[in-house]
Amino acid sequence: MTICLTGTCQFDKQYNDASECQKKWIYKKLSKQITGTIIYHKTVSVHCGIFSTAAVGIILTQQGDTLRVLELCNLDKKFAVGSIIKVEPADIPGFRIDIVPYDPKVCNLINTYFGSLTKTK
Repeated sequence: MTICLTGTCQFDKQYNDASECQKKWIYKKLSKQITGTIIYHKTVSVHCGIFSTAAVGIILTQQGDTLRVLELCNLDKKFAVGSIIKVEPADIPGFRIDIVPYDPKVCNLINTYFGSLTKTK
């Protein structure tokens, strides 16, 4: 018999749904630097080492596209919603990323890119 306390079962379902969606992501390499606006950004609280980690940014480009960009091992750089940023392309790693924060577009955006984010002046 399963007992759900304080929403734990709902959290587990959301986590499992997000995990299933992440399995469907298609990793692509950016062909050039892009500029855009942060609509969501979240870092992880675990250092890279035993586990591979990546911060996630959802960016609205100047061309009107919405992109998910992962930045490997980023614990320090944080971007507020509305920040204008540049994304430098990064190579797709040859290993699995163990920890990626949940983002609100986890199931809606399939194409996922790797890059280095910096705030513009």
